[in-house]
Amino acid sequence: MRTFLVGVLVALGGCYAPNPPSGAYLCGDGEVCPAGLTCECGQCVRAEGEAACRFEIVATKNEATIDVEEHEPFSLTVKAYDKADHQATSFNAEIKLSSTWGDICVGAKSCASMPNRVKLTGGTATIDVTLNRETIAPQSAILRAEFAGNVGTSGKLPIYVRSPVFARADKPVIAPLQLLPPTSFGFATAFAGAPAVAKVEGGWRMYFTGAHVVKAAGKDEVLFGLGVATSTDGITFSPVGGALLESKGDDPQNVFGVSSVIVIGEGARLFFARGQTGGGVAGALGYSTVARLRGTGTTGPFLLDGNPVITTGSTGDASCTYCTALDAPGVLPDPDPALSGGTANAEILYFSSVERRTDTGGKDSTVISIGRAASLDGETFTVDPAAVLRSNGDEIVLFSPRVILDGTVYKMFYSVVGFDGSRPLTNLVDPCDAEYHVGYATSTDGYFWVRSLRNTPPLRSQRTAAEAPVFDVDRTAGGWEGGSAAVGSSILVGSVVPTDGIDPENGIALYYSPFLHVAGACLPNGVGRAVRR
Repeated sequence: MRTFLVGVLVALGGCYAPNPPSGAYLCGDGEVCPAGLTCECGQCVRAEGEAACRFEIVATKNEATIDVEEHEPFSLTVKAYDKADHQATSFNAEIKLSSTWGDICVGAKSCASMPNRVKLTGGTATIDVTLNRETIAPQSAILRAEFAGNVGTSGKLPIYVRSPVFARADKPVIAPLQLLPPTSFGFATAFAGAPAVAKVEGGWRMYFTGAHVVKAAGKDEVLFGLGVATSTDGITFSPVGGALLESKGDDPQNVFGVSSVIVIGEGARLFFARGQTGGGVAGALGYSTVARLRGTGTTGPFLLDGNPVITTGSTGDASCTYCTALDAPGVLPDPDPALSGGTANAEILYFSSVERRTDTGGKDSTVISIGRAASLDGETFTVDPAAVLRSNGDEIVLFSPRVILDGTVYKMFYSVVGFDGSRPLTNLVDPCDAEYHVGYATSTDGYFWVRSLRNTPPLRSQRTAAEAPVFDVDRTAGGWEGGSAAVGSSILVGSVVPTDGIDPENGIALYYSPFLHVAGACLPNGVGRAVRR
């Protein structure tokens, strides 16, 4: 039987005469192609005009430059040329597009998985594309078309990509609380803010920092706590239950800073600054540890980890050697745990750090930066040996970093205050005295960041729309954020999430708090929401 089958196969093989279509094969070693086809520019074709030897990418409407915002569609035409440099009108194949800066997405309606392929018919295709990373002038993005090792670029067409600004909602998610007449949000009666928002099954969940006043030994005592609220649409939130964790008396280890959250299934892990080392409460950059609260479901039970996630100091993987104090941790899942050698639970944590230095001449200085730590298993974190962003002559304070991954581009939003030589540093740190707006930076790896051109805008009266920060406090008279031309008011970045909870290409939502005076203290009071493309 076996001999019979072999004989049949041999007979069939002797009669088999393939007729491969032109362009279906790439040339083999020595420019070898199937019978009837010849090798042209690495492709096995029947006629010269069926091979693409180079490409050209031009503006469809012959614009001299392209100037768009991130994720704003624009039209391009891709053309293929043959060996004689005539348009390859018989070339019909799918080619790959790429960009030197950020990701390119083909198609204006959806960019799921950042599609980067386009089918040329008759040697040409007109397509809508988007780019997702701001360029820094005079730099421009250069697009590249490739097939069978043959390439072409948009090098003669400058493509500039601007960072879009956020548009705020008219009404707050949580209105600022007030003592008289008394208002409340869940357990909080003094203030509620610093939102940590996450998409969960069936809706949204927001963790927040708040406080209420109780009588103790005949005196008013302020108790700080972490609470939770839920929403079906990410816009209207309702508080659920009491405080998940609450301060006890004057114990400094139970005063809480700004928090962030990562949700896995029904569980949640809440990261927050804890333990004062001096100076203020939320927003004062004065904490000694990053702590973690673990919970199941919406309201718990929530349990505090016995050991800190990060601590100030000089020994151990979890110690931050450049931190005299730290605050405002922001957590996200590791986008590529296989690259880092981590498990599916690998996480990355960004945080604000304060480093006080004394030079050889005895002069003291303070550097306020953004640090990074990583965990391969979601349990033990290792702090990077140096900050990823440091304060400089333009950005004095960098606070509350929140990072989101858009395609392959890391996008960081943080509260920032610019240089003001007329004020001492202590005044610039105080968000009720300075003016914190929202800063923006991008990265391809999460380590090396490029700051946005919008981060250091001119004076408010001299700005153009293209020079405005990505988000700033509302100075409309009577606005709920409490800003005015005469009073310094600041924005705290709370959370940055996709508007649909899935894909940043469909829009990014910023949840924030304005800093307001509450009974003499500067606190993030109230929660607002703003969106951008």
